[in-house]
Amino acid sequence: MSFLIFDVDRSLASIGGDKAAEDISSLPPIQITDGITQVNSIIQKLFQREEKDYSHPLISQPIKQSFFKLNDTANKFQVQGLVIDTISHLFRQDMRLLESKNKSERLEIQDWGKLERSYNLLISDLIKLPVWVIVNSHISYDKNDLGQFLFYPQLKGSTKDFIGEYFDCILYTRVKNSNNKSFYLWQTKPDTQRYAKDRLDVLEEFIPQDFGLILNRYRQKGIEYPKILVIGESGTGKSRAIRTLGDKGQYQSVDRNNGKASIKLIN
Repeated sequence: MSFLIFDVDRSLASIGGDKAAEDISSLPPIQITDGITQVNSIIQKLFQREEKDYSHPLISQPIKQSFFKLNDTANKFQVQGLVIDTISHLFRQDMRLLESKNKSERLEIQDWGKLERSYNLLISDLIKLPVWVIVNSHISYDKNDLGQFLFYPQLKGSTKDFIGEYFDCILYTRVKNSNNKSFYLWQTKPDTQRYAKDRLDVLEEFIPQDFGLILNRYRQKGIEYPKILVIGESGTGKSRAIRTLGDKGQYQSVDRNNGKASIKLIN
């Protein structure tokens, strides 16, 4: 098995750097410096879009449906997944690229529309890919009318609102404490501040940061290639959890006990 890491943040030092990342993923990571255009061009080189017809008893004519399949090179390397680390930095790259094209060096109204369309198309393509996809994002917050903090992916405009619709899992990094030790976990169920998500409802509310656990649970329920969004502050495990995708990746030392952890939450 191999998977490809789009390194936007240059944060792979947390898993040992580029060489260690390649050992884990069986492929060298690709550094992204030119925003979403570069990501799209790489995806187009690995996957080809095709159409197929399917029938429905209510419709007399065949219905066309687009899908992606791996090209010969991706098949040769047995690519099974993609990681974007992080989409929040990717978004800022595109903001800077658009700003540099304007005399004002600021984003114009039409730029926000372009960003929204570009990211909507990217995410809608990612969910069609015949591989699992993990998208990391830094976290941002806002206040509701009651003064309560609400946490979102660190994106701008409407992009931060629609992005969650596409994913099977939305995970928020959380830190828990047991016996004066800190453990890195994911929150998988929504509360009044974090709109976490587990589409199949097969995960406990807090689980160890182990992608293998999620991939196995979803595979058992018939979703071979889940799409996962991870949201959290810097230093709470977003990049380090990539290690659990390798054959030797063991990131958490907590007792898994089917994903449960008897430890105290630090807010």
